[in-house]
Formats: sequence, C-alpha cells, structure tokens
Amino acid sequence: MSIWDHLDELTLFDHVESATGLKLANLCLQRKSYINRVYELEVKDTKERIIVKFYRPGRWSKDMIQSEHDVLSHLAALDIPVICPIPFNNVTLFTKNDIHFTCFPKCGGRTVDEFTDAQWEQVGRIIGRLHLSLEKFTPFKRDIWTPKNITTTHLDTLLKQQIIPFHLEDQVKQAITGFINTQNDLIENTTLFPLHGDCHRGNLIYRPEEGLKLIDFDDMVIGPAIQDIFMLLPNHWQDCEYELELIQKGYETFRPFPKKEVKIIRTLQLMRQIHFSAWCSIQQKEPHFQTYFSYLKDDKHWYELTRQLKVTQ
Repeated sequence: MSIWDHLDELTLFDHVESATGLKLANLCLQRKSYINRVYELEVKDTKERIIVKFYRPGRWSKDMIQSEHDVLSHLAALDIPVICPIPFNNVTLFTKNDIHFTCFPKCGGRTVDEFTDAQWEQVGRIIGRLHLSLEKFTPFKRDIWTPKNITTTHLDTLLKQQIIPFHLEDQVKQAITGFINTQNDLIENTTLFPLHGDCHRGNLIYRPEEGLKLIDFDDMVIGPAIQDIFMLLPNHWQDCEYELELIQKGYETFRPFPKKEVKIIRTLQLMRQIHFSAWCSIQQKEPHFQTYFSYLKDDKHWYELTRQLKVTQ
C-alpha cells in the first residue's frame, strides 16, 4: 500500500497544517472526485472553509500542476471568472511524501441544468475571453491533444492495465491504431494552444450576483479551440445549431469563432472516449470502480468503441 492509499484524516491535517501554517478545526468532509482526493476543511480561528485538493501521484508532474496555477493567476488578473488557489508565502503548490496538494477557497455554486439564450451567449464570451488570453500564453507544460501524441499514450495505458478483454485486445488495438493514423492530421492542422480541456457543464457553476464561473482546470491541454466548446452542447453538435450560434455570438466578442474546426468534433469525441477508458483503467482497484465503471470490462463496451472507430477510417 502506498502513502496515497493511507491518506487518512490525521495525515492530511498534518500535511496541510505543516505546509500552510494554518490551524484546522476537526471538520473534514470528503468531496466527490474520482481521480484526486478532495476535502473540505475548516480554519480553526476564523471558521473559514477551504477546499484542499491532493493530486493523484504519477498523473501530472509538479511543473504541469504549476502551469495550471500560473494560468489561473493570469486569468484572474484579467478578471476572467475563475477560482484561484490560495497562496501561502507566495506558494500555491505543496508537496509532502511525493504527494502534491493545493488549497482553494470554498466557493459555493450550482450547475445550470438548462442555459437560457443569454447564458449561452455568456458562455461564449467566457470561452472567447479564455482563449484570447491563453492563445499566446507561454511557457505552458501540458499534453498536446493530438491522436499521435495523446491517444497513443492512452492505448499504451489500456494495454498495460489489461482492462480490454483478452480475446478483443488485438481488434481494439488495431482499431485505435487505425484511428490515430487516419485522424491525426485533422487535429495537427488546426491552431493548437492552451485550453481548459474539460469544459463541460459540470465545470461551469452559477453564483448569485456573480454569474457563471469556470472551475476545475485540472485537465488543461494544448489543443484546438473547439475542444472547449463541443462538450457544453446538450446533444450531438449537428442537432445543436441554435446553441452553437448563440455561443458563436458571445465568443466573437473577443476572437473569431473556430467554425472550420466543427468538422473535427467527431474525432475529438472519440479521442475523449479512449481517454476516459484509459483514465478509468488506472483506477480498477479503487472502491468506486465497480460501482461506476465496471462496464469497461464488458465485451459490449469494446465492440461499440471499435465500431465507432472503424467508421472514421
């Protein structure tokens, strides 16, 4: 068992107090997070609540996480609605026993089930401003979101974790390899720059009197602009022309809308499906895996993924 597996309340209290100098009350609430460890803690004297995120070891390097924090600081300085980590002596990222962690202020909010037309435009403005501020942001240390670079890594992970049923392994490997070979140029021939990377509705929260805030930059990548747009749509992009028009109207307040990139959405969707399968495969021993992701060991999942990949080739 690693230290990560023994990250109990006493250990995390010790880590946070020794790194930040804070004195914590006895409150410790674990928040939902499949891949990291996230806790709500209370500062003893002020009763202020903070959110502490412990990053899963081996997922991101220290430099990669620091890039995320630098981006958040940059965006906040431009008054873009994000939530920044709390600095202690000008440091936001701490490491103890090879585990990286950071503290955020607790900012309550709710996700929006259905956006109004005005909110769709606001979403477009937020993403447009985000992209305008990041398209020349350097240096930035994150993965480049192309099939050749990232999907190849995900295939290696799937094979290493042995989550694909053995009798389907060659078939799935061939389908993913064919996808990489036929789809890579579609992505590489677009403009790639730093993105949120996981921009779905769950990562946009509404706060009264503040409006929408974009949260959870944990999965930042270098990729095409449309990556931060298609996951927000309520349905298949071809059935969401109206929502896309509203997003485009808001987005173009700040930069041209990447209309030519709409044609690569299907490729990006399949990249994300492979990414998600690889992401889950690493967590097979986690308690929540059998509850939420056990279907990844079924033949049906891999038959369907293979079928979709072959359609693109």
